[in-house]
Amino acid sequence: MDHERGEGALGYLGVILLIAVVAGVLVTGDIGTRVVAACESAVCAVMGKSCPARSAAGAASPTPVPSPVASPARPPIPKPACTPGDENKWVEGLHAHNDYENDRPLWGALDQGATSIEADIWVGDDGELHLQHQIDGGSRGTLRKTYVEPLIARAAANGGQIYQGREKPFVILLEVKKGDDTTYQKIIDQTRDLPPGVQLLMPGDTPGAVVGKQPPNVTFFLTPGQGCTLPPQVDPASPEYDRAYAQSVSMLNGSYRQCADRNGDRRVSDEEQRLLNEFVQKAHDAGLKVRFVEGPDGRKRDHKDPGGFKLCAWKPGRQGCERQLQEEWWEAQRIAGVDYLDTAHVKAGAQWMRKCGG
Repeated sequence: MDHERGEGALGYLGVILLIAVVAGVLVTGDIGTRVVAACESAVCAVMGKSCPARSAAGAASPTPVPSPVASPARPPIPKPACTPGDENKWVEGLHAHNDYENDRPLWGALDQGATSIEADIWVGDDGELHLQHQIDGGSRGTLRKTYVEPLIARAAANGGQIYQGREKPFVILLEVKKGDDTTYQKIIDQTRDLPPGVQLLMPGDTPGAVVGKQPPNVTFFLTPGQGCTLPPQVDPASPEYDRAYAQSVSMLNGSYRQCADRNGDRRVSDEEQRLLNEFVQKAHDAGLKVRFVEGPDGRKRDHKDPGGFKLCAWKPGRQGCERQLQEEWWEAQRIAGVDYLDTAHVKAGAQWMRKCGG
């Protein structure tokens, strides 16, 4: 009985296929398309299978295929680990914000174990690369005298390393506050003799810079996209991903307000922490480190205790750099795995990081 039913189904199928062939040959236009579609539906019904969806014109609609995620141009970044009571002379990830404003630029940061420092470049009327943040701030020295020459001497005394025993490079983060298209080349010329253990990190839009054609000891950083997202040219999941460009970008430089304190209450809620963690992980997967600026850290530096913390004066409604807010923000970054702990108070930052938090 089953055998007879099988033969009947096959015979029925043969008739349908014959009709479809004839319809395809003799009938043109929309009518022919409808006949073919009807026959195909009948065949699918006999075979017990689902037919592919068709467009209004009758043609089978292709199944959309998601764009493949590109392999990152740079290796993934592991989440920073912390060992309480670490006896190393350096504190991995401690970043001296605007270090040139300290009483002892470079040396105070090195005494506290900072592994990166920040310097703003202001090209003076004399053509020199001065360390200066704004027009009324006055020069705090030059890039060459304050950082380049001392680092060359220190590396020579430590077998090529800034911290003896540390294999990772020491980073100088530079931002040009005043300059023109010749400034980038001036920076390259004045830092050319830095040891291999020192790297420069500059914005991708530095005047005169051509990303992808920089010396081996130079990489660039970008600002996250709207909503604290990876810029498309360095996001492997974006169709605009530029592998050659991404090879030269090593960091994303985000802001506290954009990426952490999204509702402006100066606290990082559970949901804000989740979003922060997610962003940092995506950056790490793309081979990018992360730094955040403009958090509750305070601009006042304690000049009696270089690198220490000094409370700001009260402001209406809040205190500008309350210690509790500062440490809450540091903890949020530690949880997320932020690579550069940006602070103007390197002594306080070093003490906190050596304890791995509170």
